[in-house]
Amino acid sequence: LALALIESMFCGRPAIVTRTGGNHELVRDDIDGFVSSGDKPEIIRETLEHAWKNRVAWRAMGQSSFHRVTKWIPTDLGAFLLKTITGTSSVK
Repeated sequence: LALALIESMFCGRPAIVTRTGGNHELVRDDIDGFVSSGDKPEIIRETLEHAWKNRVAWRAMGQSSFHRVTKWIPTDLGAFLLKTITGTSSVK
């Protein structure tokens, strides 16, 4: 997953993604954002146009994306990674 995708979802923003790197596993098309069916410019353009035509739904999609990412990624990810790397049971 792209870090920028995770960041945008934590900020409550819908994303436009392609089916690469697992992005489509996190973003549900027309629910949390928009998933392009391909990576060719003309297909991405169609996805961008679809997103623009549905811009009235962006706020609700952003809220949905926030709730979705909080189920996938721990909100204390930094502390979790530090604890995992250092092998400590608590972070001070």
